[in-house]
Amino acid sequence: MRARDIGLFCCVCLGATLGVFGLLFQRAALSPEAAAQARTPQPMTAFEPIDLGSPYGEVSMIDLVGEYLEHPPRVAESGAPAEKKLDLKC
Repeated sequence: MRARDIGLFCCVCLGATLGVFGLLFQRAALSPEAAAQARTPQPMTAFEPIDLGSPYGEVSMIDLVGEYLEHPPRVAESGAPAEKKLDLKC
């Protein structure tokens, strides 16, 4: 293959990729109303309960934030990731 053919192939592939992304972006973009709502802080009571699976079930946002504040993540002293302990007491 000649250098011109390789360059043409790269340009066509790049153009096709950008064209597909451009078409898909319009479908994935948020509406202006949804974007404005996302930028506005919401109270914790406005969120629906989150389903955490079998041992916990549905948990409200207030309970999740309270649990995080009472038990913040620990940073390991040696630089290794902190050991995760799961408290399954109900």
